[in-house]
Amino acid sequence: MRSHGLKVGLLVLLVSCSADTELTRRREALQAWDEASAAGTPAERKASLERALERDPASPAIRRALARLLSAQQEHAAAEALLTAIVPPEPREAHTRILWDRAAVRAAAGDVSGAAEDLEACVLLGVDPRALGTDPAFAVMTGLPEYARLLPPLEVRVDESNTADKVLVGEVWSRTVRVQGPPGTLSLEPVGPMPRTLRLERVVEDERMADAYTVVRELRMDWRTEGIGAVHMPAMQARVGDTVGTLAPRGLEVVAVGASSRPPMKRMPGALVVPSAYDATVADGAPVALAGGWLMQAPEHWTCQLRRRPDGSIRIIRRSKGQPRWSGWWVPGGSDAAWSCAEQGISASLR
Repeated sequence: MRSHGLKVGLLVLLVSCSADTELTRRREALQAWDEASAAGTPAERKASLERALERDPASPAIRRALARLLSAQQEHAAAEALLTAIVPPEPREAHTRILWDRAAVRAAAGDVSGAAEDLEACVLLGVDPRALGTDPAFAVMTGLPEYARLLPPLEVRVDESNTADKVLVGEVWSRTVRVQGPPGTLSLEPVGPMPRTLRLERVVEDERMADAYTVVRELRMDWRTEGIGAVHMPAMQARVGDTVGTLAPRGLEVVAVGASSRPPMKRMPGALVVPSAYDATVADGAPVALAGGWLMQAPEHWTCQLRRRPDGSIRIIRRSKGQPRWSGWWVPGGSDAAWSCAEQGISASLR
């Protein structure tokens, strides 16, 4: 019995020593990784990462960091070998980042078909192709038709619902467009002169869907017709960052039935006001200066007033999945209009 107890004690001691050794190696690996982050030169960073990997060869994170560094130094074969060593014959979801990195290494080395194989594996394991498409490492493949499914390009698509091509003078002509594109600030700018016999009265933007890669917005623009005859609405550019889509030009016939024309409008914003561009400034309710005028906005539950509203003012409404978020006005400059939200103590002249 005493001999048996001694053997058990020795076994516990060996296991304990082994565990202590493993913890020590991992601590040393983390310390070397920290040193790599603080390294002043690529050579020092490489040496630290190699030391970290030697202490913890099973760490995917250290392996990936070293592979990225090697690839940046044009050592693509060595970088790929580092990653391939921990990719099993049948990869699982846990291996997607390794496959993604190896695809980037292969693309940098000019092995486009090999990169495509890894990207295909990533997609099969659940990676969103739109995420892959935003990675500049695959720029050499982006835009090629054979890889469009794996690397969908960033684009802005603009569609228009059926819009009337004839309207009575004095009535409202409504135009609804649907813009699908990457997240970011959307601008809508005409590429030609806007007709002066159409007066923009209201813009309603509804964010119908949004995720990390795509936003779908619906914009309804209500124009009051103030002149008789043929009207040409120019094409417009829908822009998010450097990505641009085009809204086609439209023709409209304005007819009279016992109504007369009004003088053409004198002022309107150079680019159409897109409500979501001002989401960040809505909280304080203060007027925002825009080119040629002012934008007033307030959360939907506030009670606010625009007094002495001048001609050319545009009602602005912002929604998300049909639910109101905020509303306000664009008002041309040089008027005696006044904006107030009494409960919040906001009062401003818009001269």
